[in-house]
Amino acid sequence: MVQANTTQDIRLDGHADELEIRDKKDVQALLDRYDAFLFDCDGVIWHLDDREKMTPDAAETINFLKDTGKKVNFVTNNGSKSRGEYLEKFRKHGFNVELEEIHTSGSATAGYVRDVVLPDISDKSKRKVYVIGSDSFEKELQANGLEWTGGTDPEDKEELPPFDYSCIKADPAVGVVVFQFHTQITYKQLTKGFNYLASNEGCRLICTNDNETMLIENGGSAPGAGALLKVLLAALPEDKQPVIVSKPWQEYMDQIRRRTDFDRRRTVFVGDRVQTDVLFANRGGLDSLLVFSGRTQPDDLHHLTAEQAPNYTMSHIGVLQEGKET
Repeated sequence: MVQANTTQDIRLDGHADELEIRDKKDVQALLDRYDAFLFDCDGVIWHLDDREKMTPDAAETINFLKDTGKKVNFVTNNGSKSRGEYLEKFRKHGFNVELEEIHTSGSATAGYVRDVVLPDISDKSKRKVYVIGSDSFEKELQANGLEWTGGTDPEDKEELPPFDYSCIKADPAVGVVVFQFHTQITYKQLTKGFNYLASNEGCRLICTNDNETMLIENGGSAPGAGALLKVLLAALPEDKQPVIVSKPWQEYMDQIRRRTDFDRRRTVFVGDRVQTDVLFANRGGLDSLLVFSGRTQPDDLHHLTAEQAPNYTMSHIGVLQEGKET
């Protein structure tokens, strides 16, 4: 196993296999090097096509790391569940996990609105928050002490009569629109959010995700957060951009660091996607470990430059148990 260098213009070509951790010696070197492990969930802890099926030895590996004194946290872009709901799932499958070790794009977005966005709006009369989001996301807003309109309000779930916008009212107090993708979003919600962004000067758009597509169970793909987000983007002035609080964006890393203390030099991020997980680690100054139990496979690495590549690879996180003393 050879750690990737940082030369930008050198492609891995046939050398990607050299990054793989295979044996006890490699694993022990990794465990000696890092005190903290940040894990993605989908494709790393559980399978992409069956999220109730854990990857090989996942629970045993996480519990082993914690038993040896390693700091473990989980960082997912999947905000379909609240942190409390994820905690129940982890514990059901035998993981020794605490609530404060779980970070979702939803929880990070709620924290970012509280810690960064609202304090930055000097006019307190324009700090009203309009939410397009699920009940799970509302739990995160509530946990952060936030107040909001929209969300699961039954009024926002009603269909608009054909080309009748009389129920869409101006509200100059709305200074923030927060968009969390879920599959029950209505045209009425998008219209209200669009209207606030287009009509209220300085109104900010904060989003939990911008992935444009997602895989579906029976094959193929469906529009994701980024696809629907384009509706709201059309309301923003040309010189304004949304803030995305998810991997690979820095705002997510900043929010994790506000809640969790770790030494970047002795922390490794474990994920299954080069475009999000490895890039997230690179932007945040962390080393990365790519597993092949999810989206990315070994043949996908050969065209990468050393700067784009992970520092290490392995088949699945269960390999880390090779570090157990016998």
